[in-house]
Amino acid sequence: MPALTKATDNLSEEAQRLLLRGFADKQTAAAISAEILEATGETVAVRTISRRAAEWRKLMELRKAARQRMHDLVAESKEQGLSGAEMIEALAREHLEEHPEALSNADPIQFHKLGLSARELSLKERLAKVREDRQALDARRMKIAEDKEARALEVLKGKQGDKDITPEEQVARIKEIYGLQDAPVEARPA
Repeated sequence: MPALTKATDNLSEEAQRLLLRGFADKQTAAAISAEILEATGETVAVRTISRRAAEWRKLMELRKAARQRMHDLVAESKEQGLSGAEMIEALAREHLEEHPEALSNADPIQFHKLGLSARELSLKERLAKVREDRQALDARRMKIAEDKEARALEVLKGKQGDKDITPEEQVARIKEIYGLQDAPVEARPA
């Protein structure tokens, strides 16, 4: 069935812009009609503008409700700690609940692509988490290495409290700090 055209569909871009601006500014249909006539020379019936204004207001209410639903869903998802992939899945389920015919009319390839995209997003999130964990681990390793180095430097200063320590004792303590075993003298490389 061909789409029905509306009288306002054939208006110039300027007239359509004035029409929408008038709706947004809550102008009366008569004021919008007069402004279009003055600016473009096109005539639009007040009754037609009134119908289009009612349709536009209904569309704006639907968009506002959809934005609010999306805002609520995102807030709830964050509160529950859902990942992006889980959020996409929740949106898909909500859409299918509201429009069950969508699945029967859906293109299977597009539907599969959506599933793959959700999986890809999930994998990217896991990769980012692994990278964060790796950075935290590297930071902990660096801190341990710095602590060992600081303790080794203290040993190299040659004192333990008020008493001087010998170079052999220094080497033994540094090996202990770094967890090195004393190798037999014969096994040491020359």
